[in-house]
Amino acid sequence: MRMRKAGLLLTVLLSTVQVTYAQDTYRSLERHALAATAKDEKTLDSLAKYLDQGRTRTFYDKRVKFWTRNWAGDYATALEIYVWIASRIQYVDDNRPQYPSSDAEAQFVQTIRYGVCHDYAVLYHVLAKKAGLDAEFVTGMARTDWSGVLGYHAWNAVCIGGEWRMIDSCWGRNPDNGKVDYKWFLLNPERFTETHLPLETNQPCCAYLSRMDPKKLRAIRHKMGIDSAENLPTYKPWSWFDD
Repeated sequence: MRMRKAGLLLTVLLSTVQVTYAQDTYRSLERHALAATAKDEKTLDSLAKYLDQGRTRTFYDKRVKFWTRNWAGDYATALEIYVWIASRIQYVDDNRPQYPSSDAEAQFVQTIRYGVCHDYAVLYHVLAKKAGLDAEFVTGMARTDWSGVLGYHAWNAVCIGGEWRMIDSCWGRNPDNGKVDYKWFLLNPERFTETHLPLETNQPCCAYLSRMDPKKLRAIRHKMGIDSAENLPTYKPWSWFDD
């Protein structure tokens, strides 16, 4: 009995240590992202380099004697970019036209420090690509969990460890306290679809839609007010978004 209790206590202790270590690492990455100076933020390239911290994209795994992707480094970089954008960009809808993702568009958003969901997604996409991440710009329909309002939206997908995960940096700041909200960071695609329904289903990051339970997908589309794939509205890069 004593041995069993000791083993249980050790398991709980190890779990606590692991959680504490993860939280400390999380906070460390957040502090670094928010410590970027004006020099670091001068250009997209300098900002991407700062947030990436020079992390190597691959490393030689002696266990399997093979070069493999540094997914832990990818995760850290993806998180730092998320933190910086969610904290430094303000949501302001000035009714200006929205254009396809490009360095010029991302640089403009980085300079003015405000925009709508499209601008957040463009900036994340470009910074992630410059930092060496496999990332995509995604558009679709979204329904907020706090208001239930349905409208056009834009977000991102990042491939971590060979699997696509979804990110919404526009919703990445807690409106009550102004702190970073990690609820929308690296979500499972199927879970994400409950609030974010992609329009460009031919993208690699959206391939999961074809594997989803048809009943579940139909239920989500019905909840979104879109009962079939044929009824999905067409996305135009220069149109305005209603977040």
